[in-house]
Amino acid sequence: MILFILLTFNKKRTPPGFLNFQIFIGLILQNQIFQLTMAQTEISRSFFSPISSDDNWKTYLAESSPYITDCGSSYIFGGLSVFTYYTTITKTFILPPHYKLKLEFKFWRLTSWFGSPYIFYIDGSKSHDDNPNTSTGTQICGVGTQGQVYQISKEIAHNGNSAIATLISQQTGSYWGISDFILYVQKCPKGCDYCDITGNCLNWNRVLAFFNQILVTGGQGWERDYFLYDGTAECGSFQFYGPFQMSEKISIDLNLPDPHTKYRIQFKFLCTYVTGGITIRVEGNGVQLTNFAYPLNIITTTNIICGSYLKLDKIDLGEFASSASILTITLEISAFSTVSSSTPLFGIRDFEVFTDAEKKQVLDGSIICSDNNIYAFDGCFSYIYDCNEGCNNCVKGLCIQCLSPWVLNTISGQCVPKCGDQIVVSSEQCDDGNQQPYDGCYECQFSCPLNCMVCQYGKCLICNYSYQLIDNKCQFTCVEDEKLSQYQDNNNEGHYCQISNFLINPYLQHVRLNTDIQFQYDSDLCKINSYGIFGYLYDMCPFEIPRNCKIGFLNQCQICQDEYDLSNNNYCIPKCGNGIIQEYEQCDDLNLEQFDGCYQCNSSCQLECLECYYSQCFECIEGWDLINFKCVSECGDGKIALLSDEQCDDQNNKSNDGCFQCKFECTQNCLFCNHNLDCILCQKYFEIQNNICVPICGDGITIEGFEQCDDGNDIEFDGCYQCQFSCKQNCQTCDQYQCLDLRENQCQNGYQLIDDQCHSICGDLIIASDEQCDDANEIPFDGCYQCKYSCSFNCLDCMDGQCIKCDDGYEIINNICLDICGNGIKSEKEECDDKNLISQDGCSDECKIEINWTCSQIDLETSICLLMKPPHFNLLLINQTYESFFIQMQITSQVKLLDSYSNLTQSLQLSLIDIDPTHYIIYEYVLVEPNVISVQDINYLFQIKFLKQETMEIYFQVSFDTELIDQYGFSVENQYCKLHLRNPIVLSEIERTVSHKMSSLNMYMLIGLGVSSFIILLSGNPVECFEVLDTLQYQSNLKYINSNYPENVMIYFESSEVVTIVPVLEKLQFLDLFNVVIGQEKIQAFEKFLFYDVNAELISNLSGLIAQIVIVVLLLIASKIYFWIFIKKCYNQFRIFIYNSNKLQFTKQIALIIHKLNQLSIRINQLISLNGIVYIIQANSWDLIFKTLLYLYSQKENTFRNQFQNILACSFLICILVLLSSIFSIKDSQMGLKKRKSILHEGLIVAKKFFFLLVLIGFQKSSLTQSVLLSLINTFYITIIILGQIVSENIDLILILMFEVPVILFTLLNIAYEQSYANFLSYESQIVIGFGQIGLLSFGILAPLIKYVHQIKIKLHKQIQKWIQQKEKEKQPPTSLFL
Repeated sequence: MILFILLTFNKKRTPPGFLNFQIFIGLILQNQIFQLTMAQTEISRSFFSPISSDDNWKTYLAESSPYITDCGSSYIFGGLSVFTYYTTITKTFILPPHYKLKLEFKFWRLTSWFGSPYIFYIDGSKSHDDNPNTSTGTQICGVGTQGQVYQISKEIAHNGNSAIATLISQQTGSYWGISDFILYVQKCPKGCDYCDITGNCLNWNRVLAFFNQILVTGGQGWERDYFLYDGTAECGSFQFYGPFQMSEKISIDLNLPDPHTKYRIQFKFLCTYVTGGITIRVEGNGVQLTNFAYPLNIITTTNIICGSYLKLDKIDLGEFASSASILTITLEISAFSTVSSSTPLFGIRDFEVFTDAEKKQVLDGSIICSDNNIYAFDGCFSYIYDCNEGCNNCVKGLCIQCLSPWVLNTISGQCVPKCGDQIVVSSEQCDDGNQQPYDGCYECQFSCPLNCMVCQYGKCLICNYSYQLIDNKCQFTCVEDEKLSQYQDNNNEGHYCQISNFLINPYLQHVRLNTDIQFQYDSDLCKINSYGIFGYLYDMCPFEIPRNCKIGFLNQCQICQDEYDLSNNNYCIPKCGNGIIQEYEQCDDLNLEQFDGCYQCNSSCQLECLECYYSQCFECIEGWDLINFKCVSECGDGKIALLSDEQCDDQNNKSNDGCFQCKFECTQNCLFCNHNLDCILCQKYFEIQNNICVPICGDGITIEGFEQCDDGNDIEFDGCYQCQFSCKQNCQTCDQYQCLDLRENQCQNGYQLIDDQCHSICGDLIIASDEQCDDANEIPFDGCYQCKYSCSFNCLDCMDGQCIKCDDGYEIINNICLDICGNGIKSEKEECDDKNLISQDGCSDECKIEINWTCSQIDLETSICLLMKPPHFNLLLINQTYESFFIQMQITSQVKLLDSYSNLTQSLQLSLIDIDPTHYIIYEYVLVEPNVISVQDINYLFQIKFLKQETMEIYFQVSFDTELIDQYGFSVENQYCKLHLRNPIVLSEIERTVSHKMSSLNMYMLIGLGVSSFIILLSGNPVECFEVLDTLQYQSNLKYINSNYPENVMIYFESSEVVTIVPVLEKLQFLDLFNVVIGQEKIQAFEKFLFYDVNAELISNLSGLIAQIVIVVLLLIASKIYFWIFIKKCYNQFRIFIYNSNKLQFTKQIALIIHKLNQLSIRINQLISLNGIVYIIQANSWDLIFKTLLYLYSQKENTFRNQFQNILACSFLICILVLLSSIFSIKDSQMGLKKRKSILHEGLIVAKKFFFLLVLIGFQKSSLTQSVLLSLINTFYITIIILGQIVSENIDLILILMFEVPVILFTLLNIAYEQSYANFLSYESQIVIGFGQIGLLSFGILAPLIKYVHQIKIKLHKQIQKWIQQKEKEKQPPTSLFL
């Protein structure tokens, strides 16, 4: 970029066309090239072989199951007789803040396709649709398939909390499937909640979000028609808030306490049974925000997912000015049109609110809070953090666990009543355990039964007209004017007379019972309210078992299948908390604890996690360390962990220094104190006096160490006064309550007289002669118990109450032996201990046994954990070289022989199924063979070499009957395995011999071109030398076209290996020096470059260019030294010498040599200029463009070296584009016509190189497109030079055509190797086409070879003539050296 600015700085001297071109190129670089270096984050991937599950994709209208099909070379989701017309698959993804979304997948067309498309929706918008209208194809997935695989890649602008992916096929009678699905996003900058379509962060902070999980729980404070409503429904792979009828309003009071000036709202809206337009009206605090008919796309017109005419899209209301702290949002449907007979419904999800308020910074919390009110149970009361109503456990006013009748609202951090649990709490008036309206209690509020005129507490008192009160229900009168009411009257009224409806259809009953005529059941008529049980007994309605239902009655489930629960609306939903992930569940960890990675079967992170994706934390808040994707705080690390119970951290564990165990040290027996350590709240049985806590004297409770007694009064002379023992009145000496006046001097201090003997008093804090200690308490294991030294728990050896050594597995901390997880010694409290703190290895970082593992549980030993899965052996295709396949046999874990009589190598049976054994040879290479002594990784390599061409499907099978076991005694679960191989094209011996001879001929021609280029360089014409090198590189790069070439073409390409200077650099040891100075790293390439093991790292590939620069610098230094010696030191002496010796022959030779050296030095000095640099870039443009584009298109890590390479690569491209712009902006008046055409031709060649390599590298995944575009590029080049008369000489034009036309034909013939077309050609035909391509390339090389041999001949002739003329003028004096 700096070079680009410098070259365009002087605007006065730059043509306007050049400036416009530079601006255009700059925009291209900004929007295209630089995007190659921008990071994208992978969110999800599905259906990569081998496929074991549907990965939570929902499938509808599949023809059969299971949905996973083995197509030989790959597994696919779908398949023949599985996915067909109107089959729909869908999945919902929760996303981080982002601005772009990219999806990649392979679409498998398995049969003919006649004209209707398949469509991929993101939310409700078409992100991709295609109509593979063709009746041709190959057998790609077994017998009966005739299709093709399409690689799909699509990038769209997208933001929001989630993306709902839906794929539906509209082609009748065609089968299909998908595989290799990957979803990427380009995230907003770190800490940004909302950014524009280019990734620039905007000042919008998300402050509220509702219904933003796949599984939506409750209404989260929303109201329907101004009453709280918690109804949710499922639609495909997600749930939403609703459904609502079009006449209903929904509203929410948004609490926006932080200062702001504007807000914006976006949400997802869906509706069903609306065939026409729909107008959405939204109000904020009574002011209309929008009343607009949004153009919603119809995903499907039939009832496939959750209703016909399903419409879904994200609604962005835009931004609105407001600083109100309470914002009431009301949403309603103001207009809609439909011709559907079903009731239209709508719902919402992913409701997000953004404001321009400053993002809250998480500060160090203290125990003091203030919410400016005196209300209890609102998170803060009397300046102390308090839990909300219904909360069992909270952190600083935010609830993390609710009591059983309550559920946690994770957005507000408050507990709301669990409506439907038959327990009435808080604001609930009633709770009948269901969500049925008009039954007296609806949404936990009293409601009148349907058609009730007057009711009280949910009980009807008076019904409407034409209704009778029966069992607290207003039943419709079935007799009207002494006649049975008609069904249509029932339907219009909304109530049904079951027996009358049955009796008024006698003809229909007669037809059903006495004929074979089948009628289509009407789902509306067959509701239980319509006919009752009669409709089912007399075959007027069918029995339908609801989904996941075990026992049902009259189309309603009574008992669900195992691991499912019956919901309030009689649906069988997955049982959350059973440890099994089912249907829409993201996870299930057997508990309902929040912030442990999974809560209510939705992925979640800890409260302390700052950046969380799919329950794995990637960044923690201040003071917490990220360990194993979890946030962990450690007392003593010098950091105060936010949202924890740490108040301070002085990096020590010393008491009485103001901070102990990361808590402010208050005075003894004080629970809470202020920053001055003045006590605010004492422990139980203590009170504050002079800012310290002292025991409450007179409460009847004796506090040891402070009080001797407490008799609950303040009476003197009763034995206890002011909580101290006191003698009775007139008693001088006493012991507790016993007066000792008469024998007060018989025993020493610390002893008491009992039965006329002095006994020590244990507990008086006096250590008597028979006591080891006396701590005045009866607490065991505190170092002194019953006046004897005692050890702490699990202490093996102690001295004077101080523990010296703990039991095995315990460590001494503060004189207490504590169990340490991860020390390799299992204790009684641990389930396991494998001597590490790494999870996912059987024993977790909390020393608990993990799921699907078993661990040894021997105390005081290191646990050994075993994965409860037996080993499995697989076959892996390593490589294919011509007619040979290299296959590796691997076993998933280390194994050994069960007995010493077995031999795996001898028992191996290798074969190609149904293939004649004389048509192939299998070579077996034993790399690691099992033994009976120890387990080890087994490794065998097989080479299959085909001797004859095969036409049928090829399967390689390996089997054995040897018993192999792993270190835990598990046997290998499979003893045979087969691998599908692609049919190779096998050459005959004659064809192979001809291929090698043609390759050798091409190599000699290339060597001839190389020799001619060297001769041309020595003759003083480096421009034509570089043209030869371009020709060699051009031919060499054709091998990277990603076509499936036959063996004869691949053999021919081997000859291009001579086109490299790497051997020369290795011989001069330049590469070793380069790697030592620069460093050697490798970036893995892709597709065909990976086949040739090409290193995509840019710096490592610049060795040739750097070698040129080093040579130029050395030559420049030599020329400077030469000029300095010759001009400044020896110029005059040498001129006098030549003048005096002009008659001698050798002086003429010396003068000629000096003349040549002068010319060479001048040319070398000219290289160090702008024109010289341009010349070097132009000469290396082919190699430079190739290596730069290859690096940019490769996947790489975000390291400092790669960031430098990104800048270097973009600088190279800018130089090339600036070079092109300078060439094409030359005016006619600046130089002669011939020279201008020559320069324009050079520019065309550089442009052709750029676009040729851009297609060669950028279209590796689509070989057909790649070949067609390459031929078009060369065709355009030829067309321009012919029509523009760029080449002046006809001979030059003929040579260009001789070289370019064969390349065009070569690339077009690559179409024959495409799978869609190769099926129409026999293998022999493909080999013949390959020989034709070889002939074309060989003919193309003849053109430059003829040209440069002819030029060398002319130069030799001129040199001979010059030599003859020089001999004739030997007697003439030499010309001046200094012209």
